[in-house]
Amino acid sequence: GGRRVAQSATATPPPPQHAAPRTALAGWAARPRRSRVWVAPSSLEGTGRIAARDLLGLAPVAGRERGSLLHAWFQQVDYLKPGDEMPLDEPALRAIAAEVAPRLDAADIERYRAQFMAILREPIVVDTLRRPEREGVVLWRERPFAVVIDDRLVRGVFDRVVVYNNASGPVRAELIDFKTDQVTDERLDATVETYRPQMRAYRRALENLLNLDAESVRTALLLVGASPPRCVEVT
Repeated sequence: GGRRVAQSATATPPPPQHAAPRTALAGWAARPRRSRVWVAPSSLEGTGRIAARDLLGLAPVAGRERGSLLHAWFQQVDYLKPGDEMPLDEPALRAIAAEVAPRLDAADIERYRAQFMAILREPIVVDTLRRPEREGVVLWRERPFAVVIDDRLVRGVFDRVVVYNNASGPVRAELIDFKTDQVTDERLDATVETYRPQMRAYRRALENLLNLDAESVRTALLLVGASPPRCVEVT
């Protein structure tokens, strides 16, 4: 998504050695400082026809606080099953809110908590975040990365990546990026186009880190602010 939070104590531990990404930074530190260029995939938002900020249905500050909070809560989710309740209790969710969104009052936090719990019960969200039915799967949540692509250092954070491995290592990956924009049906296509450059950067980073070809990496936007939520694959 747009905002990022630090790894919490409950974050997923590092993946097994066979799924660990390559840093792809060999020789980078030795380059002259003035020749280094780096870019964050999120900075590519809005390179389409409509800026991301124009798609938000909230005031800028409120939208950032809400986005940070929902990302922090989603970071605690590993896999969902139909009918399951979120393993975190209300005090735990409020404690996270106090840390990542301190400017929100109690009423706002309770409203967003209720929204979050409702989102987790949506069939498309359950289906998107369900546990894969195979062995050799590693889940990354809020995973920082840095990789050199086209002589530029690309740094960012993956919201959620499922890495599928065989005995030799990664064979494919699925990236889910959470978006909390309040998206209407009329703005759905424009929203996807706004985030397409960012998702392409994420895909190339995963290809590089996991040594996969483009056909082996799937990227999708999980639009949790839409009513109902949508999961849209971005090619």
